[in-house]
Amino acid sequence: MTSTFNTSPWRPKLFILLVVAAVLLFLSWEFKWPDWRSLDEFAFFNLNGLLENSPSHQKFWAIANHRAFDLASAILVGLLYLQWSFSDSRKYTAQRLGLFFFLLIFSLIVLEISKFVLDSYQRISPSLELKPAHRLSLLIPDIKAKDSSGNSFPGDHGMVLSLWTGYFFIYAGKTRGFLVLIIAILFTMPRVVSGAHWLTDIIIGGGTVALIGIACLGATPLRLLALKWFAGFGAKIEKLVMLPLKLLRIVK
Repeated sequence: MTSTFNTSPWRPKLFILLVVAAVLLFLSWEFKWPDWRSLDEFAFFNLNGLLENSPSHQKFWAIANHRAFDLASAILVGLLYLQWSFSDSRKYTAQRLGLFFFLLIFSLIVLEISKFVLDSYQRISPSLELKPAHRLSLLIPDIKAKDSSGNSFPGDHGMVLSLWTGYFFIYAGKTRGFLVLIIAILFTMPRVVSGAHWLTDIIIGGGTVALIGIACLGATPLRLLALKWFAGFGAKIEKLVMLPLKLLRIVK
């Protein structure tokens, strides 16, 4: 098990550092320093421009912006979490499986709170504001690709992946954390290419929320309480998971 579980419940310096970083990140966008708008436009015109006169790019990015592609990121993160749960000779499998459900609940709570707090910062996606915009829904109408949003900030998909990146760094260690970070980057990029989200929807929106989420889980007793509260539930889930694995002779 990672050292995170054995540290002091309270880590005030880390908590303050992460919260201050989140506040400064958001304020930098709020007060336009650096020039985030120029970065947003640069990212949109260069990435969305890949779709111009390129049927192969259009089809690839249309598929990447289909809802099923979002499911692929969830499956990859889930498999990586499952691998971590059954590592270390399955000594902590019950705790980790129980923790998984706590993290799901925590994610939903954070999402709802962030939507409420950031409601006044709603904005339309770049594909609806900037011109020229190459809309995948018009270029490849047979594929239901997401290429616009009436309220793009903060992006739910990017926010959730940012949160889970933080979770893995806290609980599962740096190696798995970096793997989830790579997954997060790869699976949020399609929304920027299609123009469904501004780059700052991910960097500012997802980044700010993720930093605060990491502060709450990594520097307060919440991470230890979650293990305690959900360990019993995790033990029941472990039995259910182990049964088919034993039948298939995947584990002994």
